[in-house]
Amino acid sequence: MALSNFTVEEEIPAKQWIDFAFFATKTSGALNLSIYPGKVWKLREIRVHNSVAFGSVRDLTIQISAVKGSAYNTLLLSQAMNTVQDLFVYYSTPLLFLSDDHLNLSMYASIATVRGISVLGSWAVSN
Repeated sequence: MALSNFTVEEEIPAKQWIDFAFFATKTSGALNLSIYPGKVWKLREIRVHNSVAFGSVRDLTIQISAVKGSAYNTLLLSQAMNTVQDLFVYYSTPLLFLSDDHLNLSMYASIATVRGISVLGSWAVSN
């Protein structure tokens, strides 16, 4: 299929990528985390650790909230976390995010548990 009638919304002039790691801890209640560095970046992996496994279903949702609007939002993962303490998501080809795209992680939990979240990736550096 040939592409026609499209426009380039954002050029990616990066010649170099710098690795980063983002860490967050949540001790109780709902997890509602949004990551947006404000520059073009690539998502390589997400790690989630719960101090206890949930006895009932608690869904972890990971999605891209696109700068272009809800028509471009993408669900990356919806995972039932009952009986799951650790979750590791690795992208062998990192996912590209535009400068104002958000990575959203959410999970409702009414019990006290420690959740550790790590997000690893790279952001663009132009020379």
